[in-house]
Amino acid sequence: MKMAFMKVPVVDVHIDNFKEIWPSMLLAVRTASFIALDTELSGLGTRKALLAQSIEDRYKAICNAARTRAVLSLGIASFKELSNKPHECRGQNMRGLFLEIIQSKRPLILHNGLIDLVFLYQCFYANLPDQLMTFTADISEMFPAGVYDTKYTSEVETRFVSSYLEYAYKKCRRENNRLIDASNSHLSIEFCNYQQAFTGYIDYRCCNLPEADRKVTEEETTGICEQFSAYGWCPNGMKCSLSHNTDLIIEEDERHNDKRKKKKVRRKRKHNTLELTDNPTNCTIADNVPPTDMPPSKLLCENTSMEQERMDIGELKQEKSVSDVQLPETMFDKEESKDNRCGVVETEGEFLSNNKKENQSEDQKCTAPKLVEKNKIEKCEGGTHRAGFDAFMTGFIMAYILMWKNSESDSTKMDPWLPDCLNKLYLSGKTLPLQICKSSFSKSSKVHQAKIELLWGNSKV
Repeated sequence: MKMAFMKVPVVDVHIDNFKEIWPSMLLAVRTASFIALDTELSGLGTRKALLAQSIEDRYKAICNAARTRAVLSLGIASFKELSNKPHECRGQNMRGLFLEIIQSKRPLILHNGLIDLVFLYQCFYANLPDQLMTFTADISEMFPAGVYDTKYTSEVETRFVSSYLEYAYKKCRRENNRLIDASNSHLSIEFCNYQQAFTGYIDYRCCNLPEADRKVTEEETTGICEQFSAYGWCPNGMKCSLSHNTDLIIEEDERHNDKRKKKKVRRKRKHNTLELTDNPTNCTIADNVPPTDMPPSKLLCENTSMEQERMDIGELKQEKSVSDVQLPETMFDKEESKDNRCGVVETEGEFLSNNKKENQSEDQKCTAPKLVEKNKIEKCEGGTHRAGFDAFMTGFIMAYILMWKNSESDSTKMDPWLPDCLNKLYLSGKTLPLQICKSSFSKSSKVHQAKIELLWGNSKV
């Protein structure tokens, strides 16, 4: 086994055990290096409104969804870095826990997180402001250490071919496993030792690793669903006859990328050979020319931007709806349940960077399901989304990229983390992200100002 987390514990927190687990949740939040969140929602409204060309109109559509629908489940993954291994009156409820997250002043990590932020603000903080600039000003003060969107980070920093959650997570795991095989600095995960009383609340999610050095055959690659491969979502869902196996998709992408690199090197070698014939004194050594780091893009139709918007919203639908229980209210263009009872899922993780290879047992492996067993619903990291595990995947992506960038820059700590991605949220179909900042043209909302003073006193943000 290459990593120490073949089974990820997802703690089910609900109304019957909330008070019992509350002290552990507070400890996790207050001692975290960063906190990853994910939500499962009762619905998002109509697709047309969520894809409005104007970002202000998109924000208003999301606000309308947040005001009329509910957060059904909130996933929290608290990551704490291990080295080389007065207040608003609040009760024991989700609003109180969210205020603890704000007061911790830790970086907040989300994946495709604009909708998450809007719902979290409305459900657990205050009524949403009418203007987008006011909302972004409030968020920038609520999270002074920064908000990071791992979907945007996966495109800007690691240049992955696709950036949907499961793809980015598994791609980071594969790259991390290669570092382990080479005995290089890598990311290692350790989970808390949960008390015996917690065992009844923990649902373990298996992490299926692909077979070592497994080669993709032509017969397998012909069965990949191109829509799912590019966007992590297919309109046919489980009825699709093609493969939605993310491991297989990544292997195919890497195979094509290797071919592209080899072709580029061959072209460069041929070009340098011609230069050598014409001017032997000014030639370069072709064998030492590094292949480009720019990944290929997946273009599935002529109108790429509109297709990407449509599929990105499909990705949101899949990740933000509670597919584990197959609620009928989670479909688009239908009226959703307004039940405000929120289930809570918590995953506590700790990440340890710059470690060497570890010896671990093989008996904890969970092998990937075969393609012929696609209709089976496995409790593995893909296929069924739940907020707790999705929050863990989001945090793992961030932890890996931070480790990788620190190692690459030969720096022990970036300040701030990933400056090119700080306070930037991914926007479907847009070339530029949404900047989370307080501009000279906007002010924070009055309700936010009152709350933040109660949380932090009169100290400046």
